[in-house]
Amino acid sequence: MFPQEIAVTSGDLNGTLDLACDANCRGVQTYIAEQAASPDGPWAQCYIGNASSCTDTGLVSGTQYWHRARAIGAAGPSAWSDTTIKRAT
Repeated sequence: MFPQEIAVTSGDLNGTLDLACDANCRGVQTYIAEQAASPDGPWAQCYIGNASSCTDTGLVSGTQYWHRARAIGAAGPSAWSDTTIKRAT
């Protein structure tokens, strides 16, 4: 089971957003998150690791960002999650 959605909330510091995927996904070895300043990209990787949550930093406060995530397991990478949009803190 891989993440279908990514939750994005305001970060604690200016220029940040907090991202979280479903932590109950089984078989996940790595999560990858990407962000873009428009829904059409270009997409830039903002996280790769085994935690299901992270903070995207270095963003421009007040600017909207789109995020998506995918997981990699023994069977390979999942499809990208649905995108979310949130204005950076």
